[in-house]
Amino acid sequence: MVRGGRGTVLILFALYLTENHYSFLHVDSDICLTGTHDPFSRTLKQNDDSWDVQFMEENDRLDPGFWMSRPSTGTLAYLRATEALLKDPKNKGFSATYLLREGIRGLPLRYHLLDVKDFKSWADYQAWESQNFATEPQIDVLIQGTTAIHFTCIDKSIRPYFGKLFGGWSDYNGYYSNIRGRYLVVSGISGTNDQIINFIALAIQLAIDSGRILILPYHVEIIQRRMKKVGPDTIPEYIRIPTFPFYRVVDINSLNGLVDYVEASFALNREKFTGKEVSLDTLVLDEGMLELERGTKYPKLVTRVKQQSGAAALSIELQGFEIRNAAGFEPGVKDYVKRIKEKLRICRNIDESESACEKRCT
Repeated sequence: MVRGGRGTVLILFALYLTENHYSFLHVDSDICLTGTHDPFSRTLKQNDDSWDVQFMEENDRLDPGFWMSRPSTGTLAYLRATEALLKDPKNKGFSATYLLREGIRGLPLRYHLLDVKDFKSWADYQAWESQNFATEPQIDVLIQGTTAIHFTCIDKSIRPYFGKLFGGWSDYNGYYSNIRGRYLVVSGISGTNDQIINFIALAIQLAIDSGRILILPYHVEIIQRRMKKVGPDTIPEYIRIPTFPFYRVVDINSLNGLVDYVEASFALNREKFTGKEVSLDTLVLDEGMLELERGTKYPKLVTRVKQQSGAAALSIELQGFEIRNAAGFEPGVKDYVKRIKEKLRICRNIDESESACEKRCT
């Protein structure tokens, strides 16, 4: 039973199943099963008669994103009480989650909240995202210790990418087992907004011209410019964020049709689902590689990447690269990445100047 419509349908269908003596498992469409554990190994068993319903937990309250139910008299009374709340005009506009929480009041329902270590809700972890889950080791630890993640409060457009990034895609259609080509990794991107976008555009154009699949970065190191009130004046303040998630810089969907890409954790996930590693060679970038090849409109870096034919993936390291501190690329390289830059959709809240962003990506 996967929810795809209104909360009304969820409540009434759950009541219908219970009245007809069916047990059910409801899973929201924004639940990511990491594949680390069998979900049923982390719930109370069906032959355990101590429960009527089981829910994952969000902020110490039930979250119907992952909901197991048995057709007991307690469950039936609970859902009929919730139906009554649903039909009450005073509750018009309230979410199904709110009604399901309120429906418990005063009832001897035997409900069990699942362990938050296994079933995590993103709504509980707004603070942890940028600082704590933006690197490969951090994401690996999260996946290995988690059964499911509810990506609530995440903008719907990037939920599929989150599913891949956090290990919930599986080897669907041979996504990890069928290698489609060679890969390109670019790490160490840092600087101000414009500098970061230059390097992202360079990575994309380089992947296109070298015929490689781009493995997106986990994060960038960003220097944010914010305005700060000091007495009567407003002055700029510069904040360094060493692990700012890539999906908070560029709208992932703007890459579709532009470049062939996979998630940042692709190599990690491939090893988990297939037992096979992605072999890696490294190329340390120097400024000379950004000079244009004689008689061409592309930098020498393109030729160098094409010459690398060993490992399945080539990593271009930007750590210590001096040009990141310059105002931008030389004219030739600016022209090389111009078309890509124009097609990228950049987050308008990249400097986090808005505390309540309308488009929640975290």
